[in-house]
Amino acid sequence: MSTKYHKISPLLGVLADPLRQHIISLLAEGARSVSMLAAATPVSASAVSQHLRLLKEHGLITDCKAGRQRIYSLCPQAFDALALRLLAVRDRALAAEALASSNDTTEFDQIDYSLEQWAERWVEVDPLTIGIIVRMRLVARDLERLSRRSAARFGLNSAQVLLLATLDRPEAPSECSLTELARICHISLPATARHIEQCKQDGLILCRQDEYDGRIQLIRLTTQGRDLIHQVLRQQRLQDHTPVYTLPASDRLQLARILRQLLPALHLAIGSNS
Repeated sequence: MSTKYHKISPLLGVLADPLRQHIISLLAEGARSVSMLAAATPVSASAVSQHLRLLKEHGLITDCKAGRQRIYSLCPQAFDALALRLLAVRDRALAAEALASSNDTTEFDQIDYSLEQWAERWVEVDPLTIGIIVRMRLVARDLERLSRRSAARFGLNSAQVLLLATLDRPEAPSECSLTELARICHISLPATARHIEQCKQDGLILCRQDEYDGRIQLIRLTTQGRDLIHQVLRQQRLQDHTPVYTLPASDRLQLARILRQLLPALHLAIGSNS
């Protein structure tokens, strides 16, 4: 059994006593002395002191001297740690229930077990959220590696594949400005210009000046460029990005909804911290 669950058990035992639950409820309203607590409970001050001693031993309350009395108060950090541990148990139970109902054979991975140990030292951080962040970073890393490998087979880089795929429009307008390309692909304008220039030299795109605004260049795929990007995307679908393409449709829809919400929030966080 995990060390974490060994530590949960004594706390649950302490909190199981109805009188101690009542004392904690009273302290949640504010710090109190033994005599104040005894006046609000059906036991003597001596009995209250014994319960307080046990709560203090388990780090659930603290005390300080005020004149001839000791004043007791709750320790919020201890309850935060307990809550996070119980939430981790709940999350695993919910995950197990979901797996059982979907007949999914996915098990908890090494990240889950590592986070259980890590949470012992950083109890104020939710291990479930940390696990999501770690997995998203690993997914992004692996997808980028696969995208680079796929692009390299055709003499391209992953940014050029993204730009060419964006230009592959089935309907009018078939042209796109440099600024619009950079915005859609989330690539800086100078980097977009460099990649477009290379693609132009390779005969994959054509550029012309906008007849209404000579400052704007309009970019479109050549037949060679369109054939090449179709080969790349087909290769990604059948080989490099197969794990994503073969996810159940319901999972892909749910993942898309989550990412649509998350991406703007992350962009906002970047802007507010810059």
